[in-house]
Amino acid sequence: MTYLEVPPGSMWLDTCYEAEGPLYQCTLSLLLFTPARWKSHRLTHLNRLLVLAHQRYVSPSATTKTIMEPSAKDYPIYKNILIFFGLVDSIYANFFKV
Repeated sequence: MTYLEVPPGSMWLDTCYEAEGPLYQCTLSLLLFTPARWKSHRLTHLNRLLVLAHQRYVSPSATTKTIMEPSAKDYPIYKNILIFFGLVDSIYANFFKV
């Protein structure tokens, strides 16, 4: 829960390069969150994943405390992350039906 409660800032950028970063945390939520809890936190996960895709494109090898180019990039930069998020969201929508 502390991962989801961190406000946007340099901590979000630091986790983009960690093994237990946003991709890991989103996958881990499948094991820990109920569908109701997922619905309340899925936008936070999506935001963190979009920051991860942007940061890894802009600065692929080094962590930074600020985003170097804050303007939005083309869709192909975010496509893989959006597909991953869609898969996790569809697992909650289809597999965990009540």
